[in-house]
Amino acid sequence: MTKKTSGALAALPLILAAMAIPVAARGPAGPGFPGEGPGPHGFGSSAVLDQLIYPCRSACFDAARTCTDTADAAGLTCVEAACGSTIDTARAACASDPSTADCSTARDALRTCAQACLTTRNDAAGSCRTTADECLDTCAQ
Repeated sequence: MTKKTSGALAALPLILAAMAIPVAARGPAGPGFPGEGPGPHGFGSSAVLDQLIYPCRSACFDAARTCTDTADAAGLTCVEAACGSTIDTARAACASDPSTADCSTARDALRTCAQACLTTRNDAAGSCRTTADECLDTCAQ
């Protein structure tokens, strides 16, 4: 397994968070509008003004973010409950050098163990996106 592939599990929290971005990146009322990314103190001032100009869209984005955060938290809780010893093994195997064969094997085992939880999390996040799309459609009317 390559370093790039074996590093995928280490990036799991980032991957889960990134799955929320498609909802948040729709147009000027949501984070992700060009030039409006987060800085050291959050999103730019234009995002604050957009909340005032587009309150319905802002509410949709806030609800989608909350929904996705809930899906992420449930996914992490599920993986921790189902794969506790596998997580410990992966942490130990990857602590000193994430590019070792032992770390790669431990990551693969964790990925396999976590699959059902991640599928459930992804389904929930998909529902969040669908609900956000429906909410945004309502705002446009």
